[in-house]
Amino acid sequence: MQRSSRSARCRGPASWCRSRISGHTALNKSFDEVQVFNGVAERTGMSYDRDGVRGRQGICRSVTELSAKSRRLGDGYYYLASNAWPADTKSVNLTRAWATLG
Repeated sequence: MQRSSRSARCRGPASWCRSRISGHTALNKSFDEVQVFNGVAERTGMSYDRDGVRGRQGICRSVTELSAKSRRLGDGYYYLASNAWPADTKSVNLTRAWATLG
């Protein structure tokens, strides 16, 4: 008897399982080092492969995740997926000004 449930085919998050079942994995292989100071993120020019940043607290897959982690952890060095940095920008402001209602 063959089981057809997801748990029989794949053990992990649903998005990871979908990519594994479709025949490819969507893992980021390179990360850029980003320095965050006073809510502004700038790339340092250093790139690392996945093994070089494994286990670090500042790994981010998107600019949104970078913004959230920098608010929670403060200024410092973070590692952002290479394809997540906005094209043709030197720095990114991670804080938004308060908007008044009314």
